[in-house]
Amino acid sequence: MKLLLFLLLAAIPVTSSLSTERAFTSLVGGSVSVPCHYDVKYRDHVKYWCKGYQWTYCDILKQTDSPHSANDKISISDDRTGGVFIVTMRRLEKEDAAWYWCAIKLGGTKEADQYFYLHLTVTEGTPSLSVTSNLITGSEGGSASVSCQYARFYTKHVKYWCRGREWATCETLVGTDTPQTGGEKVSVSDDHAKLPRFFTVTVWRLEKKDAGWYWCAVQKAGADERIPLYLTVTDALLEVLDCRGEIEQRMREERYMALIERVGIAMISSAPTAPKARAQKMMAEDDPEAYLVIFEWLAMTALWPREF
Repeated sequence: MKLLLFLLLAAIPVTSSLSTERAFTSLVGGSVSVPCHYDVKYRDHVKYWCKGYQWTYCDILKQTDSPHSANDKISISDDRTGGVFIVTMRRLEKEDAAWYWCAIKLGGTKEADQYFYLHLTVTEGTPSLSVTSNLITGSEGGSASVSCQYARFYTKHVKYWCRGREWATCETLVGTDTPQTGGEKVSVSDDHAKLPRFFTVTVWRLEKKDAGWYWCAVQKAGADERIPLYLTVTDALLEVLDCRGEIEQRMREERYMALIERVGIAMISSAPTAPKARAQKMMAEDDPEAYLVIFEWLAMTALWPREF
């Protein structure tokens, strides 16, 4: 079956200005994210996601100019600076297993558009190696982690993290057999005592250049088991929007609350909606760490002081 799929993939024509991995696998009820890379000269064009074996007759499921909702089964986002649009499919069913196309509208007929094929497999049960999502996101200066779940028979096998677009030429960055001192750019831990079994990879001190394709992999006889993942690195300020719980928890600590009272920040409402705040001028020398935490919290609530 795998050989047949490979031969079919190799036989389908594609355009050179658009690309992604040729095959993706996910679980029933799970999700999959597909990063579609394109030439930046197409940054202002509409991108779309099409389903069907034949390009000419495939059905367009989502476009970058389509209305978006948080509950959509399919979402599409476009990083026009990085030259990649990402399609995410959620709540997968067996019927979602099919051929799909990343595509870019050029105007005129559909046949003139840029396009690239891929195949999605949706399986039931527990695969020998899997991840919750093959899209990882972190912000500059922060970290990003992914937990790769593996089957019991891989407990004593070496697990590793490889970087590169193509599996055959990817560079191994770290493995569970690699000595680690604690200051590495990339770390890996394997907690095989707990069930389910995971090995976790963390990339620290993120930079924009860290964005790209990676692989969770397990050494075994013959071909190693592996899963492709894509890491995106956002601007540092965007991290604030994703850490509401952590920041609010830290603000409940006594010294932060004392500082809040000193500088005149009052929490008007605590939940379930986002907290609101009013602020007067505050100085970093009051407590540098707490100052930073509160500054992040103010940014998160989008209630920036007007006169600072």
